[in-house]
Amino acid sequence: MKRMIDIAFLLIFLTEFVTFGITCGKKVKINPDIGKETICPVRKKKFTITATSPKVEYQGKRYYFCCPGCDREFMKDPEKYLKTMPSDSESSSPKSKKEILYWTCSMHPTVKSDKPGDCPICGMDLIPIYRGAAGQIRIEESVKTALKIKSAPVIRRELVKRIQIPGRVAKDDELYLAEQEYLSVYSMGGELAKSAKLRLKLLGLSDSALNPIIKSGEPDQSLIFPSSKRAWVLAEVYEPDIGLIKTGQKVSVKLVSYPEKIFSGKIQAIEPMLNPQTRSVKTRILIEKPGQELTFDTYAEVEIQIPLGEMLVIPNSAIIDTGKRKIVYLETEPNQYEARTIKTGIETDEYVAVLEGLQEGERVVVAGNFLLDSQTTLAGGQSLLYGAAKVIKAEPKPPQHQH
Repeated sequence: MKRMIDIAFLLIFLTEFVTFGITCGKKVKINPDIGKETICPVRKKKFTITATSPKVEYQGKRYYFCCPGCDREFMKDPEKYLKTMPSDSESSSPKSKKEILYWTCSMHPTVKSDKPGDCPICGMDLIPIYRGAAGQIRIEESVKTALKIKSAPVIRRELVKRIQIPGRVAKDDELYLAEQEYLSVYSMGGELAKSAKLRLKLLGLSDSALNPIIKSGEPDQSLIFPSSKRAWVLAEVYEPDIGLIKTGQKVSVKLVSYPEKIFSGKIQAIEPMLNPQTRSVKTRILIEKPGQELTFDTYAEVEIQIPLGEMLVIPNSAIIDTGKRKIVYLETEPNQYEARTIKTGIETDEYVAVLEGLQEGERVVVAGNFLLDSQTTLAGGQSLLYGAAKVIKAEPKPPQHQH
């Protein structure tokens, strides 16, 4: 009898529970998304939706996440993650799948896989690298951030070349004796005077520099004896910069013995012969009225600033020099890049002049370009630095009408 009563109570309980679920309030619904495959907006990882998958509602649409915590990260800046999410049509179309070149790790770009998964080195989710238009590569925003890729515009600006060279305060016996010899035979004329004048020219003195010597009637004493009125500095200008210097140029001189002071000087002589061992030429710099007697052979740092005029330039960091050509990565669209061969001119500390290959206003990669190049699979899947087969060349643009 007791058993029958227990069964009766159980049937009554079940009937009330079902009735409550159906008639009292809203009907109980099973989530139709459970069992479907989707992509986590944060980690870009494909997974199957379960009853416990985190989810959020944003702008009338429900988004699911592969891991606890991704939902909170998403809500900090939803638009940031939605920008890199493929649309439903893109994710399902065969064409978009063909545009994925390979999957790689944002921290270990040498890892390449033909399918999604985990990095064998650090365990992070692999991310896709997409092929853009012909000869271009597209990367995800997360990869761009991880590689710290930055771009800057091609601009026109005034360039100033700064040359810094070593020198020393000169005790120049050779020049002193040459001046003395020239003065002793100058009035005599003839071959002796010509020979003495030639020796001074071999030391870099021009005809105009000889006039003060003739006028004074004696060699410059400051060449062999300290003077607070005149001092000489010998400096070596190296071969790449020889064509940029000339007599009469102003220079700045810093001395180890007077670190707080900058002396102003002028190039008085440039020797016409290159030293084959150092690949440099000797220049003689005159400091007028240094204010103190400078110690001979004191080490000097000489700086020459040479204005070069306005030029089309890019930052030095934009260039990848393969030895045979110079290449930059051009940002054709956000997160889409193409390699371009360019011809460059003079370089300064920060910029390099562009002679061919770029137009003003185009954007080049100035940070992360070597890491970007290490991932590039343009034309055969090789880095441009290590022998890629193809580089896009800039097509010349027609001249624009100017008012």
